[in-house]
Amino acid sequence: MPAVADTPVRPRRAVLIGPLTAVEVVLRCLLLGVAFVLAGQLALRTNVSGTQLALVWPPSGIAAFWLLTSTARTRVADVAALVVAALVSALVSGPPWELVPFRVLSTLGMAVLFRVLVDGWTSLRRKDGSLRPLSQTSTVVALVGAATVAGLLQASVQELGSALVTEGSWFVYLHRWMRNTVSICTIVVTLLLVLARHLDALRPAGDPPEEKPFYGALEHARRPAELVALGATTVAIYVFSFGLLPELPLSFTLFLPAVWAATRFGPAFAALFALGLGVTSIGLTLAGIGSYAAIEDPVLAAFVTQTFLAIVFATTLLLSLTRTELATAEHRAAERARLLDRVLTTVGDGIALVDETGRVVMMNRAATRMLGLTAVPDLADAGQVPLGGFYDMDGARLTPDRLHHVRALAGESVRDEDMVVRPAENAPDRVIRVTAQLMPVPPGTPRQVLVTAHDVTDERAHSTALAAFAGEVAHDLKNPLTVIEGWSEVLESRFAAGTTLDSEEGLRLLARVQGAATHMRTLIGELLSYTLARDRALRPERVRLCDLACEVVALHEKPSEDDRPAPTIELDCDDVVWADPVLLRQVLDNLVGNAVKYVAPDVQPRVRVVSRRPEGEDVVEVRVEDNGIGIAPADRARVFDSFFRVAGNGYAGTGLGLSICQRVVERHGGTIDVRDGPDGAGSTFVLRLPAPRD
Repeated sequence: MPAVADTPVRPRRAVLIGPLTAVEVVLRCLLLGVAFVLAGQLALRTNVSGTQLALVWPPSGIAAFWLLTSTARTRVADVAALVVAALVSALVSGPPWELVPFRVLSTLGMAVLFRVLVDGWTSLRRKDGSLRPLSQTSTVVALVGAATVAGLLQASVQELGSALVTEGSWFVYLHRWMRNTVSICTIVVTLLLVLARHLDALRPAGDPPEEKPFYGALEHARRPAELVALGATTVAIYVFSFGLLPELPLSFTLFLPAVWAATRFGPAFAALFALGLGVTSIGLTLAGIGSYAAIEDPVLAAFVTQTFLAIVFATTLLLSLTRTELATAEHRAAERARLLDRVLTTVGDGIALVDETGRVVMMNRAATRMLGLTAVPDLADAGQVPLGGFYDMDGARLTPDRLHHVRALAGESVRDEDMVVRPAENAPDRVIRVTAQLMPVPPGTPRQVLVTAHDVTDERAHSTALAAFAGEVAHDLKNPLTVIEGWSEVLESRFAAGTTLDSEEGLRLLARVQGAATHMRTLIGELLSYTLARDRALRPERVRLCDLACEVVALHEKPSEDDRPAPTIELDCDDVVWADPVLLRQVLDNLVGNAVKYVAPDVQPRVRVVSRRPEGEDVVEVRVEDNGIGIAPADRARVFDSFFRVAGNGYAGTGLGLSICQRVVERHGGTIDVRDGPDGAGSTFVLRLPAPRD
């Protein structure tokens, strides 16, 4: 079966706003077309008594939403279907035939203009033509502006058609404008909010995820008890303001549940709730119930009702959007503050903010450790950092005027300056590299200095040790060079004087030169091994000690060139360790080589390498025992130092072998020490290395 290439899986689109196939495009057009025709019939049922003026006109909102959500795939079908739906709605509504073209033209022109204005005034549309979820209050305001202009166009065309049949009225024209604008705003904004999740799913495959709408993360769960209370309160207000006391203008009390919904629930729910309030008020007015129904002029009553719906919807929605936008901003600010706090807590460098009065505004944990404090200073106490433990690198105590933040406040550039901190409680001195820089602050605010500190104690100690090591290397390399130069000068002077050298004397001189060169080569090799042990990246794996030790033993079992007896090496090390095999081989080679080398004359070297895993511990103990000359207890603490040689033992060496062993073992997280031999003679080197990871 051929392999199938991995392709991004796109989420299933909603048919209403993101059809993928021709069948889905047709289904979308049918759904919106039927909704448009039914909405038109519903609007006709809201005609004001004695007029041909509908109180609401939801087809405007459906048409605006229809073309707003149109894409390149659906554009032709959407426009054609909208024209057909508008024509059918106009024909079944029964107006004079001459008004039908104006009804169709006004609907299509309004929807096209609304789409053009939204695309030009907002960034709601993606590059592929799909819509993003609403993410800013300013976008909603732009939608209201586009609806106002598009509603004006629709009202103008409608009024032009009506003027051909009846005498026009500016008040009727104003009502149509208000009615169309309110219908577009309420329906389009509500649908976009309700379908926000589906709009988010329209992100093109492969595009990075967009930031979620600001109301998405904080959308409140539907609380059944609170919803019941909200509904009961709303019904009670309707009963009193529209039923029991219709002669009093108490409809404004509906703003109480509207504000409740806006402040306790998300924008989608708030928009639906506000729309429900307006529709209910319009329905009661049409039924002759409430204070709006008592208005004698039916056109004025319609206008007032539309105004009430617009104000309730706009107030509720904008309040909900503003509330959730502020809440989300606070949420994001709190998240950033928590992230900054985690960064400041975990960062290894010390960070402190000090104002011009010397008050510590902020200090992270690393800074408290460097200063030897037990905890971060309490900012409420405006604690002062103790100054007694600050010294310059020459040992002089820093006076207050020489503190780094004080010098930065004075305009001095303070960057990467070293100082010594001597914490309390007999803690060791630390060398701190400090940078202090003046922070920008608003006018009238005390100046502040950001002080950053990096602990360079280990770095300086390493540099000092490296310098000492370089001095030792230079000294040890000079000795064989001096020998080579000295005997070369002897040869030069003998040849210059014309003195004849016999072969025996010449070979003796050459042997001394070659011995010095051999010593230099050995020293250079040991230096390279030392560098390898220090700098080579660890590549740990499961290592069977017996296999590695057999390779090392094969190099040392041969008799030596000075006719000393061949060594006897015994292995009892079947354990497995977690180590770098190259570096561990170097350790065993050094230890076995020393055990074979450092024995008394005429004594056969006997070496034993054994291992065991202590019960309950995740380490393997390796012991290298020998019958050599041993190491005096007074020297055991120093034998692992670089270039240390036991005085008077009569054996040549570089003094680096055991230092290499210690460095390798410690890099593995283990330990090494030296003890007496098994029978009180010789030495035993004990290594503790990590056991394999299961």
